[in-house]
Amino acid sequence: MATYTPDLSTILGNTTTGTTAGDTPTVITPNVGGDSIALQGRYTVLIFITTGTTSTVTVDSVRPSDQGNDNNLTSVLPATGTRRMVFDASNDRFKQTAGNIGYVNLNYTSITGLTIHAFYI
Repeated sequence: MATYTPDLSTILGNTTTGTTAGDTPTVITPNVGGDSIALQGRYTVLIFITTGTTSTVTVDSVRPSDQGNDNNLTSVLPATGTRRMVFDASNDRFKQTAGNIGYVNLNYTSITGLTIHAFYI
């Protein structure tokens, strides 16, 4: 399982200077055995993009939700499509407590044609 640190995303507002805007995301190529991505900032955003092959992304839950269930979450991606997940980085439900502490663990049914963008704000 490979570990990744998401990019810091620039927040645009009254204090923004200059005339250009926008971040260039680092592309993550998923690994067959899954990946661990650090939960940082206030929110960590993961964007999954498929081109040609369907995939199901599974998020490892390590603590019960406020409903009392410790269920892993899944997101089914079509053969060509995009899905986004936003994690509250202050919440411990998905933060690993052993191994890659503070990271969310992801697994995939297929990595063919799958890429990930990860950033935090």
